[in-house]
Amino acid sequence: MEERVGLRERKRRAAMRRVQEVALDLFDEHGFDAVTVKQIAEAAGVAPSSVYRYFETKEGIVLYDPNRIVLSEPARPEEDGLRLFEALYRTITAFVAEHGDEVIDRRRTRYLMEVPSVRTAVAERIFTDVPTMASFIAERTGRSVDELEVQVAAGAFAGGLLAAVRHWHAEDYAEPLGELLERTLATLRDGLEVSLE
Repeated sequence: MEERVGLRERKRRAAMRRVQEVALDLFDEHGFDAVTVKQIAEAAGVAPSSVYRYFETKEGIVLYDPNRIVLSEPARPEEDGLRLFEALYRTITAFVAEHGDEVIDRRRTRYLMEVPSVRTAVAERIFTDVPTMASFIAERTGRSVDELEVQVAAGAFAGGLLAAVRHWHAEDYAEPLGELLERTLATLRDGLEVSLE
């Protein structure tokens, strides 16, 4: 999905991506815990304060997603009148089609899934992202964002995305992430019913 941003914002995102790539290289070489923000800043040619301004924490460097899906955009005309998970399905599949294998890179995923402090940061990020998901759901269903059903749907959606990425990593990225996300949405759409083999 196209997101219009100004030149200043594009430069900021490019700088963040550059620092992230440098940091990931250092993490790969020395291990996440052994690398300091000061070392990352020196290698990237920026001040440590810039790293903190961009990412807040070292874990935030890994969490930063240059291809972050935007769920706060207004509904597109082709989504009007669609059932909730059909709208979500179209949003996610369009996003995957646009970014392909770069939806989330495998190197970042390894740190997201394996480094304890990063996993804790992921959990906190999910907790803070659920209200955005709830707003997305409320807008498309005409219900209040505070209703239990809306909150449950938002939590299920967030948990489903995390489960898909965890499965992708555990299975050594064997199945394309886009296909896993489609299966995840289908499971949510069908009411979390898991049939017996």
